Amino acid sequence: HLLKITPASESSSLAPQGGFLRYGIPKCDCILVKGSLPGTTKRLIILTTAERAKQHQAPSITLISRHSPQGR
Repeated sequence: HLLKITPASESSSLAPQGGFLRYGIPKCDCILVKGSLPGTTKRLIILTTAERAKQHQAPSITLISRHSPQGR
């Protein structure tokens, strides 16, 4: 599920304090995805429409935790 598309000017609002582990703070447009994606870190992701599209309601984002997992 694609939860949010964020332009570069607001991308730091998604990042936890101190940035993402082994990545840092995003400097360009980014997306918020529910779940995980296979592949290596920083890999290009191609989003396509599903062949069997399902009718879903738009997800509601209740909280985006900006707590750093680094323990600092």
